[in-house]
Amino acid sequence: MSKLFWLVFKGDSLSVIIQPAGSIIAARMRAMLANVPGEFQEGYELDDKTARKVPKAQVGKPLSRKQANALLKKLR
Repeated sequence: MSKLFWLVFKGDSLSVIIQPAGSIIAARMRAMLANVPGEFQEGYELDDKTARKVPKAQVGKPLSRKQANALLKKLR
């Protein structure tokens, strides 16, 4: 199973994408191929326990700041 990475992009607004990949570089490349808006700011690998809590519907899709904050509350 691929690891999950929390990637933050900043453009006109902030967007986050939870991207599956084998490495953070691969996750960034996949996000760019998916046309995630903005410039890459930072990224983190989610540990296994946290990754299991991420809803499958939110993996691989850009999330707004509001959606990302709601997800963060769920992951804590």
